[in-house]
Amino acid sequence: MQIRRRQLSGVSLPLSLWAFLALGLSVPAGASDFLILDRPKGRVQYAEMFSVRPTTEGALVWLVEDARHPDLLGHLSTLSLLEIDCGKKKVRTRLEKRYTGSRAQGRSTHMGTVNSDWRDGTKGASPDRILVERLCPA
Repeated sequence: MQIRRRQLSGVSLPLSLWAFLALGLSVPAGASDFLILDRPKGRVQYAEMFSVRPTTEGALVWLVEDARHPDLLGHLSTLSLLEIDCGKKKVRTRLEKRYTGSRAQGRSTHMGTVNSDWRDGTKGASPDRILVERLCPA
């Protein structure tokens, strides 16, 4: 199965999107292309809501994690494909790519098929829980 990710057009983003990313505001999924999920130390994680693809069990969605400073290998961002099982309220990472630029742009320096174990998507205030609540019908 091939999953395509929409490329951001141009280098500059609208001022409203910069304000959204900088301030960590979240709005209903239908009103924005991005949903801030977490802001751990020096990083921001957000889901690209325009990338949501329904599956028979739930959905697939791209998650981006941007760092303020590059890691030891020069990566500034990570792009992960998450699979959500709405019936079991579980999440797993299917694919991961690392990039030298922010917003999953620049040179892709690492790409790996992860297929991680399923994680509980109902615990705490985790990014997984936010996605399960947004993408799975009640």
